[in-house]
Amino acid sequence: MSLNFHIKFCTVLILTLAVLMSSCSSPSTPEQHASEFIERSELAFEDRDIRSLRKLVSSSYMDGQNRAANDVLAIAAAYIRGTKSIYLFTDLESAVSEDDLINARVLVAFGSRPVKDRAALMQLNADIYWFDIVLADENGNWKLIEAQWTQAMVDDFFKSSATN
Repeated sequence: MSLNFHIKFCTVLILTLAVLMSSCSSPSTPEQHASEFIERSELAFEDRDIRSLRKLVSSSYMDGQNRAANDVLAIAAAYIRGTKSIYLFTDLESAVSEDDLINARVLVAFGSRPVKDRAALMQLNADIYWFDIVLADENGNWKLIEAQWTQAMVDDFFKSSATN
């Protein structure tokens, strides 16, 4: 076979691999997008990184309580400043795409010690909330545009896992 054939074959192979790798690494389902957003949020909270949290909240954020982006970021900042150590344990219950938005429901435990699994929640004093979030794609980044939260119980983590 000729050298030109090998060069063309290798070029096509490299381009094909590049396309496959980029499609595998990029989330494509609402659940994957929501999980990635939640992971980034967890990391920012646990690192007490308000700047990173700010990057996750859309400037057009507005919720049912008439809180804007700065309001919800002030709530997060107050929690971070008022808490000695923060560890999150999350459970994504659902994520659906609707009108170019992702609506997700997340159960979150805010603890002062690391939580390795659900069973450890029974021994911890944790603040637990249901978060109903709405994410929008802004220039290739999924950002929070709305959130509602209500207090939950540790039992909700076990009800959620039993239905999944």
